[in-house]
Amino acid sequence: MSDLRALRETSPAIICLLGTSRCGSTLLQRAIALSSVAISLGEIARVHELLEKRSLCACGESLATCEFWASALPSLKQTAPIVAWSEARWLERSKMLRGVLATVTGQSFIASPTERESARALALALASLAEQTGSALFIDSSKDPSEFLRLALLPSHLIVPVHLVRDPRGVAWSAFRRTGIDPIAMASHWSRLNRAIAWLKRMTSRYPWQLMRYEDFCRDPLSVRRRLLMAAGHKEDIEISATVTHAMGGSPEFSLERNGSIVLDERWKAEMPVELQRHIMQTIGITARKLGYI
Repeated sequence: MSDLRALRETSPAIICLLGTSRCGSTLLQRAIALSSVAISLGEIARVHELLEKRSLCACGESLATCEFWASALPSLKQTAPIVAWSEARWLERSKMLRGVLATVTGQSFIASPTERESARALALALASLAEQTGSALFIDSSKDPSEFLRLALLPSHLIVPVHLVRDPRGVAWSAFRRTGIDPIAMASHWSRLNRAIAWLKRMTSRYPWQLMRYEDFCRDPLSVRRRLLMAAGHKEDIEISATVTHAMGGSPEFSLERNGSIVLDERWKAEMPVELQRHIMQTIGITARKLGYI
């Protein structure tokens, strides 16, 4: 058995959610984390920002003082903040890609000292959480492609990238209602980011990519949960766990227990002006149709 294979058998797998905001990532990660083997980490790529903002852990405690994160935070603080894919220049993106392509092709990869130290710190943080919890599976809902590329620098872990998409009209309307962002601007961002994720999938096709539509998940969450658990190496739907979640970022106030059963949110169909819906589809229709939205 190779050293890499041995490490993979002892290191937790990581389901890495990729997509835009307002696409249902909090809902999906909480549903997966109902499994007794899975733990939601939340948006760990934002740890520096969240600590600076004195954000809360999903358990309700301060992220900085939550006992769950106590062993991992010192290492996470040593990681370099990721550069958001939408903000990265082409040179930065090429640097992000070279590590994952080297891993996929089996070629040598000479990382910079900063990259090596950041990857080492992330691996130490994940190892401390795995030892503390005994978990065989983590869920990272950072959503940015840059986070997947960062995780890919950890070849000892099985990474399961999940391309999570939601109808662009639903994303645009939800973002408008929550933050007031222009729906057309949000829809354009949806198109650019999902095209980037699709391109990244083609470049890294040896990873066990999963395409997941928010609407399909809401209609049959049990099947989706089983499918993702299997992709992460768990052949059975493990017993349900009622433990408190400690995800960082996202929507910390959300809980499946408080909100009840999973319900498909399509309020945009009734609330969003028809002309605006048409404008969005005219603007990004090609990308939307490729992902199953008409």
